[in-house]
This record gives sequence, C-alpha cells and structure tokens, in this order.
Amino acid sequence: MNIKRILLTGDDGYNSLGTRLLIYFLKDRYELAIAGTKHQQSGVGGHVNVLKGGKWGQEKVDGIPALWVSTFPADAIHLAASFYKQPFDLVISGINLGLNIGGGIISSGTFSAAAVAMSLQMAKRAIVLSWDVHYSHYFKDHSGAEDMKEYIDYPGSVVFDLITRAIDHDFWGASILNVNLPLAKTRRVRFTKPLPDLKLFYEYPLRTDPKKHTFAYPKDKLHRRQSRNLSYDSGAVLDECISLTLYEANFAAEKFYKKMHEREMTL
Repeated sequence: MNIKRILLTGDDGYNSLGTRLLIYFLKDRYELAIAGTKHQQSGVGGHVNVLKGGKWGQEKVDGIPALWVSTFPADAIHLAASFYKQPFDLVISGINLGLNIGGGIISSGTFSAAAVAMSLQMAKRAIVLSWDVHYSHYFKDHSGAEDMKEYIDYPGSVVFDLITRAIDHDFWGASILNVNLPLAKTRRVRFTKPLPDLKLFYEYPLRTDPKKHTFAYPKDKLHRRQSRNLSYDSGAVLDECISLTLYEANFAAEKFYKKMHEREMTL
C-alpha cells in the first residue's frame, strides 16, 4: 500500500510526547498533519460535544501543522474532516500513555479517534499505539517541550519499525491495528485477540458515597491481575511482548450477514 499522507491524533493532547515521537520518525518520509485535543482527555471514548460545541485553533508542533479542539478527540476528528478536503492514506493515534486492551477500547479516546476517522472515510487504514507506562502518567498534560531523548530508542524506534512493517505487509489485511507495548523495551510481537473480560486484567474499583450519591475512580487503587493467556492482548503485554490486534472498521458480523441477508422476519 502506498502511504503518503498521515493524520496524527490521540487523546493525550495535540502536542503530546507520543505525537512528537511519531513526528520525529515520520516527518522526513511522509506528509503529516495533526488533529487533537488541547488538553489531556483520556477515558472520554467517542464523546462528541454536540450540546455545547467548543473552541478550536491552529498551531505547529515541531514544524507540523496541527488543529486542536478544547473538547474531545472525536470532535478533533470531525473538525479535521471539515478542514482537510483531501483524504489521508493512514491515521495513527497515539503513542498513548497507558494500555488500550480488550473491551477497554470502548472508553479510549485514543482508539475512538481512529475509529471515528475511519467511519468518516478519512483514511482506509488506522494504527492505534499505546504504551504500558505507570498509571500516574495516564492524566499527564503535555507542554510540547518535553525532552524526548530517553524515548527515541524505545518506544520511538520500535514503533517506527512496526509501522514500516505494517505498511510493507498491507496491515495484514486489517483496517485497524491496535498495538500495545510493554513498559520495557522489546522487539517481540504477538498477534492477539482482545481480552474478552477486562476484569481478568484490571481491577479498578468504583468508590461510591451513599450519602452524597457521588462516585469516583480512585487513581491509587488500580490493581492489575496476572492473567497471562498469550492468546490475548493483555497476556502478550504481561509476557513483555508487543501485542498486535487486528480489527475491522466495520464492526458488523459479516459472516452472519452473508448467511442471513436474504431472510426476513415478521414480528
């Protein structure tokens, strides 16, 4: 597949460390543009701020033109769709600070940004990149000026080689690649399935106050279970492998549609 134009996005902010790492490795080979949030927006999923709208602006990040929105990643993609009239060849979302595995992708602004871009026909392929850093980094606001030296070798160069391999292999026939990297450097990659039960990996208790009728997710209470089934994305990461999960942009169960599409029912 011939890749020339790439849209960079994510939920950590338009000038995040992960985005800047991608710029460092890709800017001399591809035409890049950025569409992201002004501030950290982890965990907002595909939220679109249809009730209130928001503000937007234009900047440059390490020489690359960037659109930012004051709201959510999906809003940034909708803005980009109205701003850039020519489609892209590839969308890359990340490198996100924190894993996006199993059913957890539904709440991921990183994954949702890529999925929305695909649904708007902004590209035919997308790669979602996430790195297993300590949970204290999940809500980090970025300045666009962090020193990247210690991250160039890993995850930077490893991610670049994986992107190159994916392009060379036509993304192994998939529409979206969901990539999760372990904390420690590795070049081992496993093709995986998404973990079917997120409780097998994360225990993230909800704290409720019965008097005030409030709830919260305590940031210091995240507990990781050691579910090491290597068939799943979580098991690969725990085995210090890069997890590579193949998704289709069209979530329809195609094989069942082919079986049932000529049938009708009367209720």
